[in-house]
Formats: sequence, structure tokens, C-alpha cells
Amino acid sequence: MRTTVIILLFAVFSLCARAADDPFAVFNAAMAGQDFTAKRSAIAGLVAAPKTQDDAVYAALVAALSDRQGQDDAIQALRGRSGLRPPAKKGASQYPGYPASDAAAAWQAWLAARKQDLDNRAKIANTEKLAKEAKETADKNAKKIAGKTDDKTDAVISETPVAAVTPGKPTWVPPPELGKADRIFLKNGGSLVCYIQSKRLDADGNLRSVRVVHEDGGEETLAADLIARIEEDVR
Repeated sequence: MRTTVIILLFAVFSLCARAADDPFAVFNAAMAGQDFTAKRSAIAGLVAAPKTQDDAVYAALVAALSDRQGQDDAIQALRGRSGLRPPAKKGASQYPGYPASDAAAAWQAWLAARKQDLDNRAKIANTEKLAKEAKETADKNAKKIAGKTDDKTDAVISETPVAAVTPGKPTWVPPPELGKADRIFLKNGGSLVCYIQSKRLDADGNLRSVRVVHEDGGEETLAADLIARIEEDVR
């Protein structure tokens, strides 16, 4: 019986210790109460959290702006975490600068703009990655066909590009219905040579997205806000 009690107590203490190590658990517990000191300490604990937890930290701090006891500390914490300072003239700034004010709604708008910016960067990075991979595959295929592989093996050149890149994996040949290749210029300065399969427009005729086929046969949908301009039938 005594052994069972000791084991149960040890389990409880372990759970408490793990909860104490989690700044978000500490924060949630403090904000549910009325202890000003506990809230201040919990907010400071969020500021010290790793940068990899930025999304969760910003969301928690912005939520704390609605708390009467914690809002001043939350504002200071948001400034410290973001490295931003309010402009001399209120309302003269927005993301990626300081919010229009320190009101919860203004920081919420800043947080939403930050998320949109990070999402767009991730989309552009993924598009560039796919374009790089497609180019590397095309270059490798061209070297294979031309007999310029690093292993100096003899290449068989045929009039139809159907040589295998690896056994069992033939070179992709675009079907005739795709037509000529197009070039899409991205807003970040990059560009992508591909085949435009379809375009999606809104009710006013504005471009919403483009469905493309890469030169290695892979497909992807690009949002219109990533695209600067399109040149069709470039080759």
C-alpha cells in the first residue's frame, strides 16, 4: 500500500513539474485567475520562449491584451518579442512595422498580416524549390541524351526523347495538348518555365490562380498573388 502511494505521489509531482516547465500552461493558468503577479511572470515566461514558438507566443500575447491586469505587460512583451517601437504619429504604421495602435484589434490585424506574409513566403519558396528540381532534372536528362554523364558511359541518342533517367523511370514528354511552354515571372524576382494547364478567374474576370505542369511532369496550382506576369509560348 505504501509503495502504491509513493508511486502515485511521484506521478503527480512529475506532472506538475512538466506543467511548470511549459510556459504556455503557466500562462493559461495565470490568465484564468486574478493574481496580477502571476500574470506578469507568465507573460515574461512567454517572451523567453524559443523563436521556433513565435506563432504561439504572439497569439497568446495578443490574447492577453484583452485582460485588464495583463494588457500593459502584454504590450511591452509584444514590443520586446517583435523588436518594434511605436511611431511618433499614431496610425502611421502597419505590418511589418508597428500596428496602428496598441489596441487588441490593431495587434490582431498585425498578427493576421504577419501570418499572410509568412504563408506567401512559404508558397514562393516551395515554387522556387519545384522549379529548381525541374531544371536539375531537365539538365540531367539532357546530359544523358547527349552522352555527357559523369560516369562516361555511352548514351544512345534517339530522335524521340524517351531515354530513361533511371531504370524503370522514363523521361517525361509533354502531351501535345499542352502546347508550347510558358514563362511565369514571380513577384519575388524569380521565374518558372512550365505549361499552363488552366486559369481560374473570379466573377469580374480577375485572375485567381493558375494550374501549371512542370517540365518534369509535376503539377501545381499557383495563387495569383505570387505572379507578377506571364509570357506564353516562349518555347
